[in-house]
Amino acid sequence: MMRRLVALGLVAAATLATAAAATFPGRNGAILAMGNPVDVSELATLVYVPSDGSPERVLGLGQYPAWSPNGKVFAYATWRKIYVATTDGWTVTSHRRLITVQEPIQLWELAWFPGGRRLAYAATNKNTDTSDIHTLSVSNGRHRSRLTFARKGWSNEWPAVSPKGRWIAYVQCSRGENACNLRLMRTNGADQHTIVAVPPWRVVRPVWSPGGSKIAFNLCGIHRCSGWIYDLSTRKRRRVPGQTVEAFAPDGAHLLVFDGVKSRKECGQGLFVTDLYGKQRRLLPGDCLDWADWQAR
Repeated sequence: MMRRLVALGLVAAATLATAAAATFPGRNGAILAMGNPVDVSELATLVYVPSDGSPERVLGLGQYPAWSPNGKVFAYATWRKIYVATTDGWTVTSHRRLITVQEPIQLWELAWFPGGRRLAYAATNKNTDTSDIHTLSVSNGRHRSRLTFARKGWSNEWPAVSPKGRWIAYVQCSRGENACNLRLMRTNGADQHTIVAVPPWRVVRPVWSPGGSKIAFNLCGIHRCSGWIYDLSTRKRRRVPGQTVEAFAPDGAHLLVFDGVKSRKECGQGLFVTDLYGKQRRLLPGDCLDWADWQAR
């Protein structure tokens, strides 16, 4: 799977308090990210990057954190469980389990539906080396629905729900990941079709713009990724300087972009806040983190 290729050494502490307004402008709140594992479970840590410019804080164990649409709660996964939680910025103040699965299933990549009533997620069967996209109710973890049905050795992953809740962008990879294409489907699983296919490059982690008119994604080769933005109205895409685009800011005017930083000796990458063209960059402190999501407030 490509999920660990995208950015092993990424994201964000924060800038100095005096620069916080420029770093986290407008309606943009805190960032949640994944940190390095700290025990034999190899489970990542949940890292909170506050908007006031103070240092990042480790909240606990978990992976693929995703803020709810209103920014009041967040979801995260462990290898076999999905939780919804709250935080005061220092620790996880409450959490509620939505689902538990057994071996050989593992749970990954979470995405909220608008309104915050449902979650999409990817589930991988390690025995068949397949991944598929499912949804569930946030209120009780029930009303589960499987939206894709991968052939053996294939995968459907990286779900991202459009802001109006009409479409899910996702990535479908063939056996051996010889082709990983950007696709769309209705939120009930209907009308599945490809919108970007550029083998041997592999598409990774689509994210919607707040208005729903664009999808950012990343094209990855053996050694490097590049960020792109696809315009749904023109069906054209443009390159964003940097290795990957991780998120649109809630205000719609900024991006989180990962790129190489030679001074970051351990992992060699860092997270930048940029405009929509990858320019006017501000480097955020922090090293060797992964996966970031930006809170609306």
